[in-house]
Amino acid sequence: MHDIGLAEATSPLILAIDVGTSSVRALLFDGRGAQVRDSEHQLRHRLATTHDGGATADPDVLVELVFSCIDHALANAQTRRDDIGAVATTTFWHSLMGVDERLVPTTPVLMWSDTRSGEDARQLASDVDAERLHAETGCRFHSSYWPAKLRWLRRVSPATWRATHRWLSFADYLSWRIHGELTTSISMASGTGLLNANGASWHEPLLERLGVTAE
Repeated sequence: MHDIGLAEATSPLILAIDVGTSSVRALLFDGRGAQVRDSEHQLRHRLATTHDGGATADPDVLVELVFSCIDHALANAQTRRDDIGAVATTTFWHSLMGVDERLVPTTPVLMWSDTRSGEDARQLASDVDAERLHAETGCRFHSSYWPAKLRWLRRVSPATWRATHRWLSFADYLSWRIHGELTTSISMASGTGLLNANGASWHEPLLERLGVTAE
């Protein structure tokens, strides 16, 4: 993809934010899709990993990295910051974290690569009609998805389970920190393993088995 100088960039500008497993970055594109030269700011981070397969991140640290990158990207926009007409955000699809009633995190972000719930995935697959649920949710029982992670958390950390009021993806948490509204998208929900793809609603029988409600 070619880049373009700030002075030559066509309005409206687009602020793009990318939250990955190793870095966070923000940069500008112009109205024709060209990257604006020297607009990018990137901050690296490292996941916390454990010998038993854990892979986690601190959600509030990630949010602060996002805010810092946005500040730098806006500074790089100089006199063109008012030309920003859209914001696009991307982040890892499969993640899980809990928050309490005040929306304070009760867990770190459990990444897709956290395999500690592998045995729970195998147990779920043997307890239910796994093929039918795969057809209904589009996801097999796997440590990357929410059903196994929720079963694992309830089993190994009952205090955390009781303290958690809602379960979110990191994308949902970041959106709440920015916009003040707690929502999710069909796209993010479809990567949880809990969405009934036939009706675009949560899979109630699976939720019941896991001990959570749609709310």
